Amino acid sequence: EKLYLFNAWNDILGMFLAPAFMSFVYAFLKKRQRYQIVLAWCVGFIWMFALFAFPEKIISKDLNFPALPIQHFHYTSLYYVFLASLFGIIAYSLVILYYKGKNLPEWNSIMKWIFPACLAWGASGLWDSLFSGIFRIPVSTSWIGGLSVVVAFLLVVTSKSQKAFLIQEKHSLIMKDLEQARKIQSNLVSNFFPKFGDIQITGELIPMDKLGGDYYEVNVLDDNHLSVFLSDVTGHG
Repeated sequence: EKLYLFNAWNDILGMFLAPAFMSFVYAFLKKRQRYQIVLAWCVGFIWMFALFAFPEKIISKDLNFPALPIQHFHYTSLYYVFLASLFGIIAYSLVILYYKGKNLPEWNSIMKWIFPACLAWGASGLWDSLFSGIFRIPVSTSWIGGLSVVVAFLLVVTSKSQKAFLIQEKHSLIMKDLEQARKIQSNLVSNFFPKFGDIQITGELIPMDKLGGDYYEVNVLDDNHLSVFLSDVTGHG
């Protein structure tokens, strides 16, 4: 009974992962294909409900191939419709991912690891679900496909983390340089403002960013003439 439930829940989990994988593919492609994703999830939930509520309609309790847990019992004809739905979603997602994503700049940094792992995951699942029973070979490979996907994602995360760390280091150096430049600029701008008759002149520099291109200086030339110099060497549009 436990092995029977294991088979049913294994298929439920597989059907859950198929539309989830399609959602991941379209998220990577930055495309909104809601009707395809919704359709995949609807198909997935229908099969998940069927396997949960009426597993005997899909998986028979008659022994088939006891040496392999996934092929331990006979399957009804509905099981092959289930497999067509499951691997149809996965295969379609892989084709879309390859043909729509191979020209994206993120492909080499992300999918060079994940795409082959996904191919291995799909192939191993198809072997365990169908071909191992057909050829009567008691070798389970799903764990290899699953492990390859996990390793691929870990490689991507590690690579991205290293790049993010290097970018953070460069950012820190740039911010230090900008702070030094800001101090130099503030020292260049005059803090002394003369009085011109009854007029007290004053000024203040407030850059939009860490560093601005503004400069000013005020000088009294004589009792009747005042020199005011304003300059902006960089702008914001």
